[in-house]
Amino acid sequence: MPPPPLHVLSEAEKNELLLAQHDMIERTAARISELEELVGKPRKTSKNSHVPPSKDDFGKGGGKGRKAKPGKRPSREGKHRPLAETPDKIERVIAAACGHCGGDVSGQTQRCRHRYDHIDLPPIHPVVTRVELLGGRCRGCGHRYRAQAPAGMEPGTPFGPGIHALLAYLHHSHHVSFERLSRIASELFGLSISQGAIANAF
Repeated sequence: MPPPPLHVLSEAEKNELLLAQHDMIERTAARISELEELVGKPRKTSKNSHVPPSKDDFGKGGGKGRKAKPGKRPSREGKHRPLAETPDKIERVIAAACGHCGGDVSGQTQRCRHRYDHIDLPPIHPVVTRVELLGGRCRGCGHRYRAQAPAGMEPGTPFGPGIHALLAYLHHSHHVSFERLSRIASELFGLSISQGAIANAF
């Protein structure tokens, strides 16, 4: 909307109009200065500003982040687990039939064509040893005697040093609670052991 003719305005209205125009000119000049400063500056990315990486425009600029061309990637040198020096068991399998024609080859001389290690854990279950301490009456003094218990199998707790060591390791090194230790013993080893018995083991 064009301003009214100046000759119809009072002095106060003219002054008000001049002040409004001056304010608009100041704001316009400030905005122009800001735009001039932006000219030539690098585009804002996550590396030079607070812009998140997801907002980076990889489709423009220096070529970083360009989409990979479709096709097979360059192959890398494969890494394989080395064979064990002393395997616990060697399983030699003789071919029974030719994989091409189906002919019987079981009677032919064969040599190793492929070798690899198969690693697994054996079934883990507690070993229960019944200890019987024999004794009798001494013919020399007449007192009763009894055999000494084997080392590590003394009367008292039925659990041996291997179980104690495992419980202590899980509890102290991995902070496994008594309740979870009881569950682990039951679910993994089929061993029923109460939380109280676990607490007494330490």
